[in-house]
Amino acid sequence: MPDATTERDPEYIVDISEVFAQSTSKCIREYLKRLKAARDVSDDETELVESAIERLASLTNFPFIALELSQQCSEEQVADVFVRINSEGKKLNQSDFILTLMSVFWDEGRTELETFCRAARQPGLAGQPSPFNAIFQPDPDHLLRVDVGVAFRRARLEHVYSLLRGKDLTTGESNPENRAKQFDKLRDAQSSVLNLTYWADFLNIVRAAGYRNAKHISSGGATTNGTGGWPISAGNGCSSSGASGSWLKRTNHSAASRRARVLAPPLGRSFAGSCGPASRGAADAPQERVFGTRSSRGG
Repeated sequence: MPDATTERDPEYIVDISEVFAQSTSKCIREYLKRLKAARDVSDDETELVESAIERLASLTNFPFIALELSQQCSEEQVADVFVRINSEGKKLNQSDFILTLMSVFWDEGRTELETFCRAARQPGLAGQPSPFNAIFQPDPDHLLRVDVGVAFRRARLEHVYSLLRGKDLTTGESNPENRAKQFDKLRDAQSSVLNLTYWADFLNIVRAAGYRNAKHISSGGATTNGTGGWPISAGNGCSSSGASGSWLKRTNHSAASRRARVLAPPLGRSFAGSCGPASRGAADAPQERVFGTRSSRGG
């Protein structure tokens, strides 16, 4: 965007649309005339100016390919075309394909993942619950893996794209009813995965094990998988309704200590002293509140 400095600088073309609105030779002459009025211009600089403006003007000859789809195309066909086009050039992984499919059939779900990940990196409003923390700032593909683990009990994303398209892995046939059922499972799972109470409980246990920030954790994969274990252990694993109260009542500091010791080895490095995962004092310490509000625990 032009500002007061660039508008007065003769070396800048403030509005490049002027290059396309007139002949290239005229644009070059006017630019050089303006530049030479401000300072001396060498022959080499003149050649560079002419070459640069000619390249800019040649953009009008750049070929763009537009793919028009018939109005009779189904959503599944549109999603397949989108994936095929975007797989050219850059190598996409399974999570990219699944997130693309979510954009077509459940765009709100993908938006929820992206919003949650942004909120985990930025402090929330005072007194408001937020996933913000210093231990684990996930990306959408991290949380997608957790979604898949909770919904389909799969640690790998292989075949998940086919499942969400409604494909029967046994017969190879696809139908919209199966697709709707699979997305319902993913939707229910995500409601638990993004549950701030489960998120807070998991991070508090990691903190109690001695890991205070992301620098202490050497395995992001272990953290991602550990995050998925929380909603699975909180009742039926695919719905947050009714699970929170009964599960939280069964959870006390002794259980938290045991979980902390189990989580400590795969997450990262060991620490000596009172904050280390092997230290009973750190593991048994009362859990900290990481959010503005959260559910109360029973005894």
